[in-house]
Amino acid sequence: MTHPRTSLARYQPYTPMNDAELRHKAAKLWHETGTVMIKPEWIHNAFDGQHMKNVAEKMFGKRRAQ
Repeated sequence: MTHPRTSLARYQPYTPMNDAELRHKAAKLWHETGTVMIKPEWIHNAFDGQHMKNVAEKMFGKRRAQ
């Protein structure tokens, strides 16, 4: 959801996206730019999850947040 930009925007509390919003944004990103955004928690197959983590670590280094 896009909010209007105002000079008071910096005083608004930060509200992170819920899982459904984040998945929607990830799907839109994939369809529009070909970029893949996958949270490790979304992968329920151990083999696929480990493969995804290995690729991410190779490209970006060890994950700082758990």
